[in-house]
Amino acid sequence: LELLLPSNPQEIQKHTDTNQNRLLLLPEHRQCILVLATFFHDAIYDPRSGTNEEDSAELFQNFVTELLSPLIQPDDTTTEIITTTTSTSTSAVDVDDNKPKNPSKKQKKTESFDLFKEKLPLVCSTIVDAVLQIIHATKSHSFKVNDEKEEVIELTHIFLDSDLSVLGKTPEAYDAYAALIRQEYKFVSKDDYCQKRADILEKLIGDTSTSSETATTNSSSSNSLFRSPRMKAELEQQAVDNLRREIAMLRSGSIPGQ
Repeated sequence: LELLLPSNPQEIQKHTDTNQNRLLLLPEHRQCILVLATFFHDAIYDPRSGTNEEDSAELFQNFVTELLSPLIQPDDTTTEIITTTTSTSTSAVDVDDNKPKNPSKKQKKTESFDLFKEKLPLVCSTIVDAVLQIIHATKSHSFKVNDEKEEVIELTHIFLDSDLSVLGKTPEAYDAYAALIRQEYKFVSKDDYCQKRADILEKLIGDTSTSSETATTNSSSSNSLFRSPRMKAELEQQAVDNLRREIAMLRSGSIPGQ
């Protein structure tokens, strides 16, 4: 947090590559990104919701706005931006009240936050963008590749590999994990759960399609779950074996660990 809210904001600009106008991430920046992403990526989690990642990202945006607003010279525009960005989460209210979401209000908050980021020191906005990318990437384990931010791509790979590392545990540990997932979705009938989870797991290990319009990295590209050579070497085969075994059990109507 000291990196996001430095005592002397002017000092952090010395780490900027002025030729390319982008931040050169230092080790402490990378650590900050991974710690914040770890804390916030499932900060809001409801098994019945399809917007957990978006809601968690919005919570992080509110946190950043409240934390970093002291760095910005106050004026009427800034005050309006901060007020709009930190207003009650529309998604949280809509879920609780069973009301349809308000896209226009959501869009306004997004635009206000983008304006807020533009007023931040480069190191802060770079860290914030990286954390948000990681949070959103955990939804489908895919993200658009931006060649200008190779370090952020690498950090996203690291985080997504860590997020999937549970799949490479021993069969006994994996079965315990699978049983917990079933407990999480106990509101779904057994038959529906077995069918839908098997479909998801088959897509995870079998979908090798890539978009020809946008460069995209996904969890199953090149028939691989993991991106880093070390994770591939240590966990890939065990993870695939675990997934295939669970899929076979689910297709036969049984659940690992139960």
